[in-house]
Amino acid sequence: MSLRQSRFIEIKNVSLVEDNVALFPDAVTIRGTKHLNELIKLRKEGHRAVIFFLIQRIDCDTFSPADHIDAVYGKTLRKAYAEGVEVLPYQAKVTVTGIEILRELRLILKKAD
Repeated sequence: MSLRQSRFIEIKNVSLVEDNVALFPDAVTIRGTKHLNELIKLRKEGHRAVIFFLIQRIDCDTFSPADHIDAVYGKTLRKAYAEGVEVLPYQAKVTVTGIEILRELRLILKKAD
């Protein structure tokens, strides 16, 4: 990586869990899709592009896009990943004294049939 290469990170808060799977988004997000497209553009320009999902739930083991809520976002996230945007889902434990990052969750991008 060149010292001139910029790094761009989009951070999303995840609070939705269904069947032990953390999901994003929890509502249609035109703005979120726009941000993914910007990350794709930046990656194509040679920059490091990352989307970081902070999952503030401990009752899940994997992360996936919520296609049943916003199919366009799910499709765009898959495209971003294919174009080299890093997708980092991390689980955190939230308490009254702080937020502790626990682990990276397994990323599932295959669309459910």
